[in-house]
Amino acid sequence: MTPYIFASILLHVLFVAGMVWGGIRFGPTKKPLPSATVVHLVRRAGSPAGTTQAGASTFTIPEPKKPLVTPSQEKSSAKKPAPAPTQGKVESKGEGRSLSGAAGTMHVGGDFTYDWYLALIQSKIEQSFRPPPGRRKSLMAILEFRISKAGEIVGLQRRHSSGDFLFDQAAERAVRAAGRFPPLPANFEASELGINFEFVSNPSP
Repeated sequence: MTPYIFASILLHVLFVAGMVWGGIRFGPTKKPLPSATVVHLVRRAGSPAGTTQAGASTFTIPEPKKPLVTPSQEKSSAKKPAPAPTQGKVESKGEGRSLSGAAGTMHVGGDFTYDWYLALIQSKIEQSFRPPPGRRKSLMAILEFRISKAGEIVGLQRRHSSGDFLFDQAAERAVRAAGRFPPLPANFEASELGINFEFVSNPSP
């Protein structure tokens, strides 16, 4: 081995040894990890669950929320019976029938046994009846009309006047404003249904 090769090997060994020694001497030092802080929660005697002593952190366990109920769900859950079209009572008098309500009494001639149809007529007329206010005595006007097979009002006339022009006009407007009714029941053999309607008004207080 020549002196040059021996010198080169020696230089490489010294260089590697210097690198190793420098890395150990001047390398980063490891810092110790900070110690963890341990917190003990002490419950006060007799205090409700979820509350600590004075000086300690206070916390409250939240209560479970109740499910929200939308208005549509409330309506669907509570089923209400459908209201009757009128509060009148149908009474049979001989061959005819009578139905009393807030606006007065309706008399039906013949053998007409369909109470639901009579209640519908009474309800529609009462919704349209607007008697004039400020009357000092009881009034009654009787109107006569017929309902055709198709449900149309025909032959409207005044059989008895109340003596008050405005009250008579209000009664006639109530019948005309009721408009057209459903067709008469198919099992009703007559072509028309005759009706007398007694409109009444009590004195104003």
